[in-house]
Amino acid sequence: MHSTPPPVTGAFDDDEGAAALAAARAQKSLKQKRSQPRSVEAAVTAVPIAAATTSKMGVTSTGKRTTAQMGLVISHKDVDTAVEEHQGASKKKPKADIRKEDLPFFREPGFNDRWDAIKAELVGWAGTLSDPFSSNSHPDIWSVSQHAWDHAFRETEHVGYAVHRDEAIMKFIPATLDNWRSDIGKKAVKLIDDEMTKPSLSSSSSTRIAWVAERRKAQSPGEKRKPFLYADPSTFKGVFRGTLIMKVFAHHVQRVAKLYANDRLTDAPAGGLALSAAAVQRALFLWKDGYNAKGARTEDGGKVKGKHGFEGEWADQACKYTAKMDGMSSEKWDQVYAAVAPFVKGSSASSGAHAEQSDDDDSDGIVISSDEGI
Repeated sequence: MHSTPPPVTGAFDDDEGAAALAAARAQKSLKQKRSQPRSVEAAVTAVPIAAATTSKMGVTSTGKRTTAQMGLVISHKDVDTAVEEHQGASKKKPKADIRKEDLPFFREPGFNDRWDAIKAELVGWAGTLSDPFSSNSHPDIWSVSQHAWDHAFRETEHVGYAVHRDEAIMKFIPATLDNWRSDIGKKAVKLIDDEMTKPSLSSSSSTRIAWVAERRKAQSPGEKRKPFLYADPSTFKGVFRGTLIMKVFAHHVQRVAKLYANDRLTDAPAGGLALSAAAVQRALFLWKDGYNAKGARTEDGGKVKGKHGFEGEWADQACKYTAKMDGMSSEKWDQVYAAVAPFVKGSSASSGAHAEQSDDDDSDGIVISSDEGI
């Protein structure tokens, strides 16, 4: 057992009486209380999505930001509050044990529809970022989450519920964005997997290798552009409107379709489109040797070693694509929306022919060479 250390005394304790010390300490305590603001919590204020720093095409600026621009308000927290929060922290559930039913107001009628709307708004916002892989650590994530919550619960008494203080919400908001990126990656891989099961490709490894090569790299000597990026690979027209990309991008559009319908997605989804393009590029890369390297096994049944995840260099590639998209005009974005519509479930164009492509050279001067990626 540790013994309690003896009190430390000094010269000033000997010079002053007990009554004088008590009076001095009381006066000091009073001054401290007067200097403290009435509110001692640090809070994140809700700001509209439009307050995020974006360019005219919806690509977030990489410039320095102040705390005010980040939507953060910093205020003091007294010692007693900090101690109480520290003591209560050990009583929280482990994240692995938190389930959807732990979300606040889960059992109220209409909760699932409201939660779906919140997730759609989060994905819609993340899809406008210049780096879609950075959404979880973005300074606006909790102000955007609060805005989405307040909009979803706008007709209830739960408007203003502090989402950043709820442990279940703090688990599921980042998970929503993780799942969005993961699903885009999986959709692209499945798309190429399905192509490889077609009779024209399934029986010959060399045929599969040639099919992938034709889409990954131009076959003409000296040509560095990536054919899969274009609606018409033979002429390199229709940049970022390649059929494979549009089929994957449709998954993103489907998740945020209600935001389009309500005119609430005001920024171009450069991040979502770039994520789709990077996902297709990765899927083709996995199949470059005639088989899916992610699912490949060694002779003894073990997994083939390699970096097959949808992160790392693919995050860098997505950023390179959004940088190129910053030069796209609104007319070109309209062409992207027209090209993806046939692949979006429920779209009026989904049951008809593919959207007609413009005959002009619509690259807007965008040149994407094979030297810029894998």
